[in-house]
Amino acid sequence: MRQNVGPWVDHIEAEATKDVLRGEARGPINWRYAIGEVVLIVVGILIALAASQWQAGRAERRTELALLNELHTGLSADLSAAQELLDRHRRIAGQLTQLLDHMRQGEPYADSLAGPFGAAYGFGTIDFNRAAYESIKSQGLDLVSDPSLRSAVAHLYEQSIPLAEASVAVEQNVILDLLRPYYLAHFRNLRFNASAEPLDYAALLADTEFHNLLDYRLQVLLQNHIPGLEKLIPEIERVLLEIEAELDG
Repeated sequence: MRQNVGPWVDHIEAEATKDVLRGEARGPINWRYAIGEVVLIVVGILIALAASQWQAGRAERRTELALLNELHTGLSADLSAAQELLDRHRRIAGQLTQLLDHMRQGEPYADSLAGPFGAAYGFGTIDFNRAAYESIKSQGLDLVSDPSLRSAVAHLYEQSIPLAEASVAVEQNVILDLLRPYYLAHFRNLRFNASAEPLDYAALLADTEFHNLLDYRLQVLLQNHIPGLEKLIPEIERVLLEIEAELDG
């Protein structure tokens, strides 16, 4: 058995002897130098990682600011549209109140009533711009670094705006499902949101159903649409101010 492995053992011993001789030729290992090299390598790796993270952070911040700027633009337009819709609701509520008072007192018809009759038969819409928010949401809301702003934006788009959209849908249903059939049967020269002329004003004065329809339309405005927008608009304004502070910072 020794005859079979002997040459291999001799070879290994010879190589080990060479390694020892080479080590003796080089002299003792400088451990301080070796450790220093390792430290430099580790420091270099840490610096490279820190630089990479810094660059990634700057890129993420640029993305955040770009989306916040886009969000600000969209919300500014939404604010103007919401204010216009609120003004419209208030105007119609005033016209309906005057029209109902006029009819309940049995006052005669006048051409000026065509406007209030038409105002009752119409609704406004608002399409909120969600593009920037959806972009932020797709990348994670944590992209918005300020916790307060992140919470405010999420509340606005996940709760307040959907409520406003639902309110618009309610108004459309009131008009299309309730008022439109009645108006098509009892009015002429219909101009949506503008004017309507009754076929028989005296019949309208005595028609409890029509009075109830107008009153229902008015109450939906006073108890739903107007208060909802009066709450939504200041919230949009607050979010806009927070976004501006973040952009300026």
